[in-house]
Amino acid sequence: MTTRHYARPFVEWLDLAGLDLTLFGTHRLRRTMVALIYKRTGNLWACLLLRGHAKRETTTRYL
Repeated sequence: MTTRHYARPFVEWLDLAGLDLTLFGTHRLRRTMVALIYKRTGNLWACLLLRGHAKRETTTRYL
């Protein structure tokens, strides 16, 4: 699945909801997902796997 596969419906949903497309995007959604999972579980390894990062340092930048 490419980023366009989930970006297109996401952008359409934002448009239907009347939200400003410049304030929301798929990248921000992915960053929020990692932050929420880490906040609830404290599991950095799970966040690393979900993001597909090879290095822990890359994941910690998102938090």
